[in-house]
Amino acid sequence: MDTTNTTARDVFMYLLVVITLAMSAVNVGTLLFQYVNLYVPDMTTPVCIGTWCQSAIRWSVASLIVVFPVLLWAWKFLQRDISAHPEKANSRVRRWLLYLTLFVAGGVLIGDAVSLIFNWLQGELTIQFLLKVLIVLYVAGTVFYYFLRALDPKRPGYARLVGRIAVGVVAASLVTGFIASGSPFAVRDQRIDEQRVAHLQELQSYLVSSYWQSKGELPTTLDELRDPVSAFMPPVDPQTKEPYEYARTGARSFKLCATFATASEGTIANYRYPSDAMNASWAHPAGKTCFDRTIDPELYPVRQPVPVK
Repeated sequence: MDTTNTTARDVFMYLLVVITLAMSAVNVGTLLFQYVNLYVPDMTTPVCIGTWCQSAIRWSVASLIVVFPVLLWAWKFLQRDISAHPEKANSRVRRWLLYLTLFVAGGVLIGDAVSLIFNWLQGELTIQFLLKVLIVLYVAGTVFYYFLRALDPKRPGYARLVGRIAVGVVAASLVTGFIASGSPFAVRDQRIDEQRVAHLQELQSYLVSSYWQSKGELPTTLDELRDPVSAFMPPVDPQTKEPYEYARTGARSFKLCATFATASEGTIANYRYPSDAMNASWAHPAGKTCFDRTIDPELYPVRQPVPVK
């Protein structure tokens, strides 16, 4: 029987600490992982395709901004409560939830060691992998040590120093996250540029697959692509609402132009996909950029018209 006058509030606060601690640890680990992916890339297993890493960073930053202060407040509240009521340090609920936290952190440390040995046996040790192992060791080890010391408040050891370092790591991770993910205004410009690239890809596809292969020639202007039957309308710039620049430069060649707000470094435009039959790169600097295309008649033969009966 628990004789320490544990209240429903105590149970709620400890559960809040466990939940926010887990969320904070996961998001700090995710942030540090993405920094490794961005700044120490492994060419054999590229991870940051398009803006995936930046999106993961933004999500973790947003989560930590909300969750981590709640964790600090809840834990500080419980520490003050124990200072006012020392008998609660031996509360059954408190000890059970702290042991649960230790169990999870210990399991992560064991899994991390197994992963390290397995990858070493597989010959897959890289700087990126080793850094990620160290990140997991640090996050799980910090949680394990701090809360192991919390079980015995009379012998805190270096728990206070470890806690302060952890807070500093979180703060530094957040600052780095804002730098790595870019300002909201820059991100908005980048997303608009991605729409421009998507529009140019759509125009190119229609020019080649529908117009060229059906008629054996290229249109003089984009207005000729309007098709009331298929309901195709040439897309326009999402910001200026002006049509994209197009010019026929030969019997089988053309160019498409757009004005971009940002350079495509680190965005989806730098990557090629197997589904892109023309294997065309859409990388671009900031400003007006034109993409020259030449149709290969062997890859895109003109389809024979079906005789009308």
